[in-house]
Amino acid sequence: MKIYDEYVIRLMEAYLTGKLDDAGRKELEAWCGACEKNRKFFERVCREDRIAREVPLYAEVDGEKAFRHFQKRIRGRKWLRRLVRCAAVLLLPLGVVAVWQWMGMEVHRDTGQEIVPGTSRAVLTLAGGEQVCLQEGKPVEKRLEAMEVEQKEGVLSYQTVRPVQENAEAVGYNMLATDRGGEYQLVLSDGTRVFLNAVTSLKYPVVFGGGERRVELDGEAYFEVAADSARAFVVEVGDMEVEVYGTSFDVTTFYEGEVRTVLVEGSVGVREPGSGKVCRIVPGQMAVYDREDRSIAVKETDVTLYTAWKEGLFRFEEVRLEDIMETLSRWYDVDVFFDDDALRHTLFTGDLKRYDNIGVHLRMLEMTTNVAFEVKGNAVFVGYRK
Repeated sequence: MKIYDEYVIRLMEAYLTGKLDDAGRKELEAWCGACEKNRKFFERVCREDRIAREVPLYAEVDGEKAFRHFQKRIRGRKWLRRLVRCAAVLLLPLGVVAVWQWMGMEVHRDTGQEIVPGTSRAVLTLAGGEQVCLQEGKPVEKRLEAMEVEQKEGVLSYQTVRPVQENAEAVGYNMLATDRGGEYQLVLSDGTRVFLNAVTSLKYPVVFGGGERRVELDGEAYFEVAADSARAFVVEVGDMEVEVYGTSFDVTTFYEGEVRTVLVEGSVGVREPGSGKVCRIVPGQMAVYDREDRSIAVKETDVTLYTAWKEGLFRFEEVRLEDIMETLSRWYDVDVFFDDDALRHTLFTGDLKRYDNIGVHLRMLEMTTNVAFEVKGNAVFVGYRK
């Protein structure tokens, strides 16, 4: 079958609308596996935002009735008839309905709650305990001693407005925290930029004093540290520390029993809490701290697997389905339930767009594994594909 074979398009339509039977699924899988071009074409169709939005509507349309109505409406419109003939092979299953909608017919939409990706939102806790809810589109400005704090377009920034004393950290600490379905950016008083992933908190001084620049992290954050040869930048993660002077790196506690530090550029040292030994890593390496035996192992890695999230991608390489669903749970604020624990160990390799509807991801996972998903309200149930 060619890449634009009408039969293949009909198989894709049935797949996207949930009407593909086992025989059709096997044919579509065989077509996708025939060559890289076919697979990429199918992935592009699944990921296309427009298709993802419109396909649920197509499933509810009486196609034959729509086409009869459409034929009546285009009589006498030669240009439109020619256009339809040219597009028929590729777009018949989808295009007829789309034009039918365009000409004024009504389609009944599903009124159920849509599971949408996360947004820029967080909670800022000030030194005195006051909490400020931060959301994109709602500017916030505050004056804290020598600092001016501003929230604008999903970025919270601290700027010095008058000279700072060496003991300025007495001004106090702030904490920025994201929940499930949230992310945020932060610019600290020294110019360091921090990207907070979902379910993450960062505690930091309003103003860094004359000594080291120290912050406390729980969750995952990507740091672009402002260079300062006189003051090291230290990230505390429980009883472990990451020390840098000016670099870009990611730190995450989302892996059970581990803290992973991945270096993009520069140089960092990861300190063992027991011995005080510092393991230095170079770009392209990852330091894995084992919380149980308090040891550090250094490994070569593809850093994009750990940093792509801030560029709008989820990137997985031989990752367990349980870990993937935990990632999606944090970002889409959903609860995940497995019918069988064995499903948790299903492996997946691929890229998913972070800001796509979750349904696009679930269809992709279904197509490349032996699992099936059922979404009920704000819960996702994982079972075997029948």
